[in-house]
Amino acid sequence: MLDGDKIMINQQLVDSLLLRPCSDADKQFVHDLSRENMGEMVSKYWGSWNEAAFMSKIRPEQITMLEYQGQLIGFFDVEVKDDALYLHNMQLKKSFQGQGIGLYLLALAEKRARQHHLKKMVLRVFCENKAKNLYENAGFVVTAQEGPTVVMEKLA
Repeated sequence: MLDGDKIMINQQLVDSLLLRPCSDADKQFVHDLSRENMGEMVSKYWGSWNEAAFMSKIRPEQITMLEYQGQLIGFFDVEVKDDALYLHNMQLKKSFQGQGIGLYLLALAEKRARQHHLKKMVLRVFCENKAKNLYENAGFVVTAQEGPTVVMEKLA
């Protein structure tokens, strides 16, 4: 269970979200939002943002898009592999951050992991990314450090 009393959830906002599969037409949004939110850290640690490489790694079948009042506001990318659910990427427009949507998405991911009888959820995050606090509040623990990132896991 997620520790919901550490993060305020805007329930009205969460209840108004539309979750839908990613289409090829959404790939540019996935790229642009990822670059907006992560480009500075990627450039700081890995040299520069490589649009072609990022675009080639987008797998629409793994991505769920988030809409609010007809506007794309974010997405999350998960993959079931072996005995775990891997959270590859979760991004929200800055104006929608801090309202409990991330916590809600993590709860959905946890539900999916349990439905697939998976043992754990796994993600990687930059050590300095403020989302690391969200993951810790949701019960993820650091299991390894790899350069500027940490691997975090949570039992499903």
